[in-house]
Amino acid sequence: MVKCEKPVTENQKELANKIYTYLYREHRYCTKQEICEHLGWEYSTSNDRKVRDCINTIKKRRAIVATPDRVGYFAPVGKEDLEEVEHQWKYIDKIIADLEETKQPLIKFYEKFKY
Repeated sequence: MVKCEKPVTENQKELANKIYTYLYREHRYCTKQEICEHLGWEYSTSNDRKVRDCINTIKKRRAIVATPDRVGYFAPVGKEDLEEVEHQWKYIDKIIADLEETKQPLIKFYEKFKY
């Protein structure tokens, strides 16, 4: 299967760097609204999407913690943040396991009608 991803523009890289620097410096959970304000943006649906896209770019290169039981995004900076990192890691493992489970009926359906 061909992997299809949105290309990361230079502008998005710059925004991602600004966001990561802000999260790292703040060393607390920051909401999308706070991030928009830091960037000088009005908080809106389209800017919410831009922040999420940038966070996704960051998460592929740096540790970012963001789970449903916490509000906002967090950039761990040291040993004191290991518990938060472990929590994120376990959450990701849970999502992967759940997706694998939900994939099985699709595979069975596909195999039934493909052959």
